[in-house]
Amino acid sequence: MHKNVTTIEVYKKVTEIGQDAFREWVSLTSISIPHSANIIGVSAFYDCPALTSITLPPWLTTLPYRAFYNCTSLTTIKLPSNIKTLGDFVFLDCTSLESITLPPAIISLGGNVFDGCSSLASITLPSTITKIGYHCFQKCSSLTEITLPPLVTIIGRCFFFECTRLTSITLPPNLVELGDRCFYSCIALPSITLPNTITKVGHGSFFHCSSLTTITLPPAITTIGDDFLWCCDSLLSATLPDSLLTVSSKAFRKSFHITTIRYKEVDYTLKSKGYKGFKNMLREAGFTPGDPNEILNGAELKYVRGDVQKYKGITYFDRKKWASQNSRVDGRLPLITAAIQSRKWKYVKQVFDCYMPVIEGKDGLTGLPLFMLAAIGGDSDFESVYNLLREYPAAIQYDIDIFE
Repeated sequence: MHKNVTTIEVYKKVTEIGQDAFREWVSLTSISIPHSANIIGVSAFYDCPALTSITLPPWLTTLPYRAFYNCTSLTTIKLPSNIKTLGDFVFLDCTSLESITLPPAIISLGGNVFDGCSSLASITLPSTITKIGYHCFQKCSSLTEITLPPLVTIIGRCFFFECTRLTSITLPPNLVELGDRCFYSCIALPSITLPNTITKVGHGSFFHCSSLTTITLPPAITTIGDDFLWCCDSLLSATLPDSLLTVSSKAFRKSFHITTIRYKEVDYTLKSKGYKGFKNMLREAGFTPGDPNEILNGAELKYVRGDVQKYKGITYFDRKKWASQNSRVDGRLPLITAAIQSRKWKYVKQVFDCYMPVIEGKDGLTGLPLFMLAAIGGDSDFESVYNLLREYPAAIQYDIDIFE
């Protein structure tokens, strides 16, 4: 019977609109909810494709999961001033939604909130917002510019997925992470300024950003994965951070027009296009394939692939940087760890060759030099002990002083 109802005025003493209350009321065009109501349930207006007008009560503090999912005729909506959170999928596939004003009290937007709102051309996000979920503006194909709130620190996966008209974006100053495919196919985006606070970028972050001409990565980024700048047809140059430790050989896959990559104040000219040119540049800059951590596990060094899939790139490591940094696990340098683990000399030497000055160091926890660390324990390798002492004979003076 409700399929033919077009207009509703809810009884004035109602305090709650329950879950699925008007779900799939396909002819409903307008509804007025009284001030007495302070709760709207999950999927309350799910799939009301004819709904064009709704009056929400002033005491609402949240709109829950899928509240207006697939309300394809809704062009605008005024949110109450007390709204603090929008749940996941609230306006998913509201394809006619052109404008919405978010109240200053709002602090959180859930995942996929405006996913598929293909008519939404602009939106102002209050500075009070601290958290925005993944896929938030996915397929908002009319969105041209946006400024993200200053307190937001993470842009989740597929955040601006296929925002094909997005030309300008201002990122928050304290941003620390870009999720996987967050700017996937933002084909109109010509440039972007990344805050120096970013420490992590996801796989395919700028996948098919075909208008992007140049990019400088923040200094704290240590890892770049597969397809980071895949098929960026207009990309001519990029600057990699000095802190870079690992990078996929296919980070710039199919970005055939890039000619220059800057790393550690050196401009490297790609002598061939695409994957091969970038791989050669990495080798020239001192990166080598294979995870050096495998050496500490007593394994032969080998190429590292995310899996055996055809399109996965080989991970390249800056082994010198790896060998000169303390481990996050035990706080020790890799060579010290190799000595303590009594690894065979053929493995210890590989670590030593990565960064030779470490030989002059001592273990920060025990105060012992490397050759003594290698000598401790029943499984100690005599060849490692001998060669570590031979490489730095002055270490033995330190031990004589101990026993005087």
